Amino acid sequence: GINYAEQPTGKLRFNPVQWPSASFNGTREAKSGGKFCIQYVKTELAYGEDRLNLNVYRPSVVSLAKKLLVLVYDGSMDFVCYGLARASYRCDLQLQSESTATLANLACTG
Repeated sequence: GINYAEQPTGKLRFNPVQWPSASFNGTREAKSGGKFCIQYVKTELAYGEDRLNLNVYRPSVVSLAKKLLVLVYDGSMDFVCYGLARASYRCDLQLQSESTATLANLACTG
């Protein structure tokens, strides 16, 4: 995932969210999604408190020059749903045609 704020861990835990300390211009490579909210049931999902990130999925069959609509999925209910909301959404399957929009998953602390 792409961090949109400083992660609320260590001395930043339980404090107001802070913008990233380092500015960034250009293209950021993000080949894997962010972590899931910590669960109280055993799960194989990667989880943690550093969840302030944006996961962006785009169909690989579409030219990068083509502009697509963006569908935003709010992952704030991942904690309640054991992360299954995002895990079962199967973005990889949703993005196999040219008619599909770009999907953005906003993860936040609950």
